[in-house]
Amino acid sequence: MRLVLTGEQAKALARTTLARPGCLLRPRLPDVYFRRLVPVHLRDDHPLARGFGAPLIHLLVDAKPRGGALDVRVFGGVADRSLRGIEKLEPLQNLGPLDRETANALVTRLERIFGLQPPAEHERATSIWEALVTALLGGQVVETRGPARAVIARRNSLVREFGTMATHGRHVFGALPDPVGLRGRRVYELSMAGLPHPAARALLLVARRVAQRKLDLAALFGKPRGAVLDALGTIDGLSRARRDFIARYGVGVA
Repeated sequence: MRLVLTGEQAKALARTTLARPGCLLRPRLPDVYFRRLVPVHLRDDHPLARGFGAPLIHLLVDAKPRGGALDVRVFGGVADRSLRGIEKLEPLQNLGPLDRETANALVTRLERIFGLQPPAEHERATSIWEALVTALLGGQVVETRGPARAVIARRNSLVREFGTMATHGRHVFGALPDPVGLRGRRVYELSMAGLPHPAARALLLVARRVAQRKLDLAALFGKPRGAVLDALGTIDGLSRARRDFIARYGVGVA
């Protein structure tokens, strides 16, 4: 599978944090540009959704720039743990050749991650969710450094306790819990996982607003910076600096 990049997109991609591992249980792998669990939303009656027990699955994807394009390899998949309510680490399941719907959903997601096109309307959580979580957990991200060590630890705690984790060989990969799956948790549960009480409270309030469709994160993708900042201004616990961070890293706008 290949995604074609323009020259400017390739240059912009090289400057993003996507090229640097270290967050969300992404192990440091030699010569690997981007390898992580990528969420893909499917229809409830899709064969993979039925087989995995959830309409949201995570595919372990490797993407490498090559000749103005991204070469994409899929290693396997795992169901979203936050939606299924299970508490275990699972090995990747072999998917075989991807059907057209799953392949299209993955390409759409990757194009959004790499800033190539707006999100699909049906998706509940976009890359802005990851940026929003980072900001609420205390992230003051500088482009040349990445999140502080304490923020990385809190994000990884959230992944381990409530998100999705999968093994591939001797490595463990993780993904944040979906807002819909997180909304039923309590503040004390997140605090017990190591999150500061104010951050846990703010995160659950946002997750519930997203789950109740009172906050549409997907609609912010690709919007003008001013519109994004105004929408994020309704979220308690976000300073102007953190809203700026989300607009830069989570939404794909200049």
